[in-house]
Amino acid sequence: MKKDKNNVQKIIIKNFGPIKDAEIEIKKTLILIGEQASGKSTIAKLIYFFRTLPEVITIRLYSKYFFENPTTKYIFNFDNDFIHPIKDSYNKFFGLSYNSPTSEITYSYDIKSNHFINLSFDNSKNISIKFSEFFFDKKLEEQISYTINDFKNVKKGNTGFVVDLTFWTGRNNLFRIVNDIFKLSIYNNSLFVIAGRNATVSYSNLFEKYLFADIENRTSKTSYNNDSKLREQTIDESLMLEFIKKMEQIKRKFESNGGSFQSILDMKPKKHNDLGIINHILQKVKEILKGAYFFDGSKEKITILDGITVGLNDASSGQQESIRILQDIFLSVIEQEKIFRVIEEPESHLFPEAQKLLVELFAILVNAQVENELIITTHSPYVLTAYNNLLFANRVIQKNEALKAEVLDIIDEHCLLDSKDFSAYGLKIVQNEGDVYCRSIVDAETGLIDQNFLDSVSDTLNAEFQALYSLHTKTFARK
Repeated sequence: MKKDKNNVQKIIIKNFGPIKDAEIEIKKTLILIGEQASGKSTIAKLIYFFRTLPEVITIRLYSKYFFENPTTKYIFNFDNDFIHPIKDSYNKFFGLSYNSPTSEITYSYDIKSNHFINLSFDNSKNISIKFSEFFFDKKLEEQISYTINDFKNVKKGNTGFVVDLTFWTGRNNLFRIVNDIFKLSIYNNSLFVIAGRNATVSYSNLFEKYLFADIENRTSKTSYNNDSKLREQTIDESLMLEFIKKMEQIKRKFESNGGSFQSILDMKPKKHNDLGIINHILQKVKEILKGAYFFDGSKEKITILDGITVGLNDASSGQQESIRILQDIFLSVIEQEKIFRVIEEPESHLFPEAQKLLVELFAILVNAQVENELIITTHSPYVLTAYNNLLFANRVIQKNEALKAEVLDIIDEHCLLDSKDFSAYGLKIVQNEGDVYCRSIVDAETGLIDQNFLDSVSDTLNAEFQALYSLHTKTFARK
């Protein structure tokens, strides 16, 4: 059974790195906000690890079995085909640095059917993996065997195009079957959008190639290495490697399609009802960048609104940090891709108004496909406030349809968010007994973000101001 739009996932984490105790529901949009070093990125990486397991297992299956021993019949092997890839993927992500003998993580791919994977660790930090009852369907195991053996049979008497076609068909079928086992929809691509993404902008192409080659070399050497110190270096490097690969694909798409957002749009067949959405995206992109991006065949550039053109590597930090996110959103919507994204600190170097516009683009992205999902880690209360407005706008319409036209004069219809598809959690470093590390900041009754949480930072600043103002008034009282 595939994941449907009503399925809700959940992750439960105990004593893992900085995370003491967290239980988080994962909906179409999930926001994680908290202090620095509170564990936002660790939670995001754990979710990404579990969500990309079907891809990891599929790659292992078709690389290991499609071309090996073409005359030998493949038989499904649970340990080799599922347990080992999961352990290898965990070690590649986290090594031995995060977990302890008291660490435990449970990821529910579907809460209603109690469909989960559980990881725990012994004193030697060995991984124990448990699956919920009926996690594996015998028929799906048989389908895996049939798909691989079917390719082997085709390969025996054919070469070239027939084998290539069967290979790609077989790989896609495997991915579909493995996703069915995990009760997930098929995603064309998953991506962890790292903080510090201007690394793909601010350095020369030659430096980037050396960086890419160095990371790839180290990760390939350390993925299966027993030295934990080496493995610990790969968690962010692996995500950086994926990100650089994706950004190279994006840059090539712009280069081969005229170099600009508009030129790509002009070259794509458009549905009449899509054009309005895409024009909204282009307008918001222009406002965030304060100019127009283009690739002239040798260099990425931005034409600022007053007509000045600068190289992207000489542009502002905000433009460099946001351009890759903007390109990814635009291409995902225009190509109608089904995506899963984790984005770290999208607000980096952006003015609050630009953060608001970026949140609206995120809303358009998750609304573009039923299967699209987005996880954001942030420090910014402006991001939360912008999301709250989109949720509130939808709530106003739900409560009174007659007000829809007036609401849409304020909020773009493509940006409306339904609270049933939204979750947000505040994280706090536990310093005193009784502190709550992780709590939902969405009001269960209204579906809106808790106003007390939104006001908490302002309250602290206001309290300081009031204290200072009281001192200030004493000056006049003495005269």
